[in-house]
Amino acid sequence: MSELVKMVLAELETKRRVQRRDQEELRTQRGGLFSEFNLVAIRDLIRKRHPDDTDLLTALGEKEQDLEKRVQEVQETLARYQRLATLGRLIDTVLHDGRTPLSTINKEAFLGLRDIERAPKTDHISGLVPRLGKRLGVVNNQSDTLATVFRRIEPFGGRKRGRPVQTRLEQIITDAFAVLQSEIAEVRAKVDLPKTDTTVTVDQAEIQEVIINLLQNSLYWLRKVPDDAREIVVQVRRQASDQVEILFSDSGPGVDPEFRDYIFDPYFSTKPDGVGLGLTIAGEIVSEFYAGELALIDSGPLPGATFRITLHKRV
Repeated sequence: MSELVKMVLAELETKRRVQRRDQEELRTQRGGLFSEFNLVAIRDLIRKRHPDDTDLLTALGEKEQDLEKRVQEVQETLARYQRLATLGRLIDTVLHDGRTPLSTINKEAFLGLRDIERAPKTDHISGLVPRLGKRLGVVNNQSDTLATVFRRIEPFGGRKRGRPVQTRLEQIITDAFAVLQSEIAEVRAKVDLPKTDTTVTVDQAEIQEVIINLLQNSLYWLRKVPDDAREIVVQVRRQASDQVEILFSDSGPGVDPEFRDYIFDPYFSTKPDGVGLGLTIAGEIVSEFYAGELALIDSGPLPGATFRITLHKRV
């Protein structure tokens, strides 16, 4: 019942925001929750009634600048929380995917020590060594599994941020999907990743953050369609020496035409528990660091939503 109420409230809130924005004469970059956090109406009224009161107008201007600065600080704080939410999901992945191999390593180490304690001296060569060799082989395999988990999330570590490296774009995408492999399996989504070979010089964490954001959205909406119709396709295309495109397409319900113009607005979300910052942050990463664009396009490999990531810098 509570989930139904959340869905109804989310739908009403979405429509309310769309209606409010349609009534605005100019689109502002701020949008969403902060669309009316300004003193424009008051300033215009004061100018009309007290046009000669320069001290009042100056004081109002200073307060308006202060308000804009504080609103920007709140927006930046919320954006950081969104990134922390992504980090939280990565931690959940490490805990989920790391527990099994760690448990196996612990078990094999315990049994190995027990074998040593219980083995008679005459058995040290003929029986104990093969048994320990087998157990150490299991430990080695499971440690490789843990190393793979750590490698996938390593780009999100602070020491790696802001240091673009030359790598295969397709490998970054594969690693991003691997981070959410458990959720992909839970949704039972069929995934088709690019098999091309595109060398770029990028910050892996930045690109992974974009891909993971799109993937999380797809996995959420794929739950709204039948199990046997859940697909995700990602393609990479080099259009020119300074242009690489990533197409990210799913077979979900797609984006309602009513909301297509708003999905990149800060704090706009059609999810019951959505913050509305994910696509905004992803778009900013693509735009600010790669002189590119994140766009929702009309058609793609699958009938649901298709996003096109265009990179012009570091490619």
